[in-house]
Formats: sequence, C-alpha cells, structure tokens
Amino acid sequence: IIPSAFGVNTNYFNTFFTSEMPASLSFGIAGNFYAHGYVVLGFPGIVIFAFLFFCVIFSIERKIDTSTGMAQLTLVIIGATIAIYLQRNGADNILSFIRQILIATLLIWITDRVIRLLIIRRHRVSTFRT
Repeated sequence: IIPSAFGVNTNYFNTFFTSEMPASLSFGIAGNFYAHGYVVLGFPGIVIFAFLFFCVIFSIERKIDTSTGMAQLTLVIIGATIAIYLQRNGADNILSFIRQILIATLLIWITDRVIRLLIIRRHRVSTFRT
C-alpha cells in the first residue's frame, strides 16, 4: 500500500521542517522517530513516542518467546529493525522496512508451500505407479 496514493504525507517531519527553512533550501532534512513525535505533539510527543517504542519492542520480545519457525524469525528481524533503525529514521521509513520484511516473508512462505505441494504430489504419483 502506497500512502501517497491516498494523499497521505508520510514524511511529516521533513515537510514541516523544510517549510520552516529559507526558500533556498533544495534538499530534504533527515529526521527520526522522536523528531516526528516532537513535531506532531511537542515535548509530550517525545515521551509518548518513547513509551510507544518501549511497548512495541517489549511486545515483540514476548511474542518471539511464544513463536516458532518462520514467525519467530520474522519477529526477530522486525524487532531488530525497529530497535536499530528507529533512532535514525522516521516512522514512515520504519513501516516501509517492515512492509518489505513482510513481503519477503510472504514470498518465502508461498514458495515453501508450493515446493511442499509439489513434493507431496510427486510422492503420491511415484507411490501410485509402483
């Protein structure tokens, strides 16, 4: 899903900050999760976004403990991505990273299912012939 297709600006911090700069600014400004929180809600936004970060990491960690296989691996990758890159990127970039991880996971899962079906079908055909 592409948010811009629905008229949603996902890089709010960059848009806000560059509009406050002189007109000669011809490049974007890097932001991060906490800067986004500050622009949206002021200082309380930083506290709220920090609490949100803690809650997300904590819940992913708890879910990892009860998951297995592909789900567990996907959660580990998403958790590591959030823990490392959230400090350097805005929420919009993190969500696009997570989307890419989920797309890759889905493709791997579909490929696994197709291969398993082919193996089962091949095994049934060879069993039937003998």
